[in-house]
Amino acid sequence: MKTVKKILNRLFNNLSKEEKSILQALKKRPQAPYDFLTRYENILKNAIKWDDLDFNNKTVMELGCGPHLGFGPLAIYLGAKKFIAVDPTANRKIYDSKILLDKYFRLAFKDYKGIFRKQISFGVFFQELKNKTIFYNDTKSIPKDLYSSIDIQLSNSCLEHIQDLENVLIDLKKLMAPNGRYIHAIDFGNHMQTNNPFIEIYNSTPSKFKIKHGSKINLIPPSKMLNLFTKTGFNSPSLVPYYYFEENFELNIDKYWSNYLEESDYFLKVGIIAE
Repeated sequence: MKTVKKILNRLFNNLSKEEKSILQALKKRPQAPYDFLTRYENILKNAIKWDDLDFNNKTVMELGCGPHLGFGPLAIYLGAKKFIAVDPTANRKIYDSKILLDKYFRLAFKDYKGIFRKQISFGVFFQELKNKTIFYNDTKSIPKDLYSSIDIQLSNSCLEHIQDLENVLIDLKKLMAPNGRYIHAIDFGNHMQTNNPFIEIYNSTPSKFKIKHGSKINLIPPSKMLNLFTKTGFNSPSLVPYYYFEENFELNIDKYWSNYLEESDYFLKVGIIAE
């Protein structure tokens, strides 16, 4: 058993940074992007007036797509004319990995084909993914000729990690097409393994949290994040709760949060801002 473990460890150590990142997370299932998108759209349809996103012939952008390209492969399969991948960990090296081709992209394709029945081969799909995906490290590096051209903007547990969020939202608004649409799923919890996701947040202050845990999350609460969308020019953003998590929080809430939070903010673990 130890010998097998050593062999597996040696194989894992020989993988590239991109391969390790994706396979560790897959744990990151190839089906996950479809599952997330379907779940989010069902939540939106049950809460607000919402029509499913139509990717056909659209320019799609994902902020924080990760090295596996997040919603990109699904968007390309569904006919997107272009996918803008905005993430410092994403690059074209992933296309050269046979491991990722077989363990991620091919399995994702099988899932899409089983669901949507589009008559296209994996080879054609993968070539389209390579040809239609454009990589940028951040929103500042996206050229102005893409302003007002993004039909669909997506992010999944990304916005809460951005410290300079207002300026990033300004960039996103500049990039958005006049009738563009967006879904941003935000995890407002502590991103730690605790009995309640708001331990170390509500019983502390942002400054104390950052001293202890660093700046991995911006601690912007739901109502304030929605206000940032309005402030930066998004016309009719809606914040739809996915779920709350009040259980197992037995600490005193610091006065900072008592004075700062709206009633609807308390214990909202995941929310979706969409239009």
